[in-house]
Amino acid sequence: MSSGLDVVDLRAGYGAVEALHGVTLSFPLGAVVALLGRNGAGKSSLLRVMAGTVAVSSGRVSWRGRDLARLPPDQRVVAGLTSIPDAPNVFHGLTVAENLAVFGQGIAPDPVFEVFPELRDKASRLAGTLSGGERQMVALGRLLLRPGQALLLDEASRGLSVGAVERLYAVLDDLATPERTIVVVEQYQPDILRRADLVYVLSRGEVAWAGEPGELAAGRLPTAFG
Repeated sequence: MSSGLDVVDLRAGYGAVEALHGVTLSFPLGAVVALLGRNGAGKSSLLRVMAGTVAVSSGRVSWRGRDLARLPPDQRVVAGLTSIPDAPNVFHGLTVAENLAVFGQGIAPDPVFEVFPELRDKASRLAGTLSGGERQMVALGRLLLRPGQALLLDEASRGLSVGAVERLYAVLDDLATPERTIVVVEQYQPDILRRADLVYVLSRGEVAWAGEPGELAAGRLPTAFG
């Protein structure tokens, strides 16, 4: 697989607290990569650094050979990165339809309603009045309307019903192309292991394990988590 999204000797954190301690990982083009670990392992911090919402202390973040470490989030979006954070990122004062229009920029919301039919009857409701799971669906709609070349999903299944999770992962199957990198953060989600090409496990801000999903499915997950 070709080089896609790479981090090299990455250090980052929040104030005086370092959350990532020299992380080096490669997320190749054409790969679906599962990023696993316990709470506080550094999974979300790594995605935030790649998306540009947490600053790099030192190290390198690159996309297809281009260094992104000092670029703001909006320029990373232009470069091809789409990030869905762990907290649903929606405009509470806008309706569901208006939220989708902002992200879609003229693209009809039909693909979103096909995956999440629960939203169709709520199109005129303010996003701030929705449940957490429904807001997550709206946030994920951004990915469906304008998928980037690198998709960063931080616990996208949180708050979704079993059926909605199945539909979401079916969409990821369709989005997985040779020219796209998909990174999915989960605490432990068997569905993503069935779809992943690579698995990385973080523990205490460091890489604890790297390999193919079949090895974890064979019972190595507890050991990998530390």
